[in-house]
Amino acid sequence: MGDYSYVVSGALLECEYGSDPNYLNLHESYGVYVKGKAVCTIKDRLVPRNIKTFGECEKEGVCEPEILKDWVNGKDDVYVDGIEALIDIATVTCKHGGKISVIDDGQE
Repeated sequence: MGDYSYVVSGALLECEYGSDPNYLNLHESYGVYVKGKAVCTIKDRLVPRNIKTFGECEKEGVCEPEILKDWVNGKDDVYVDGIEALIDIATVTCKHGGKISVIDDGQE
């Protein structure tokens, strides 16, 4: 699978159609940490709980993300609370067509 890093709460995300990056937030930890920060899973995609706006959307004007499916390309052999761990090569697609990706894993 190559080089990757685990995505933790506070990771920086971008949408290809958004004008601004934003953070991936966890409101509860699964009890698994990297460098003292909670590890995310492929299910952490809820709007606005985990992912908020990306500023202006090139397709829709005001960015109102709608994410209907889980992140793809998670770590399929590492599970956090029974769910695939999220890694920095994962992406998720907004209903409006924008691909959301990790630009900083949040580990610092």
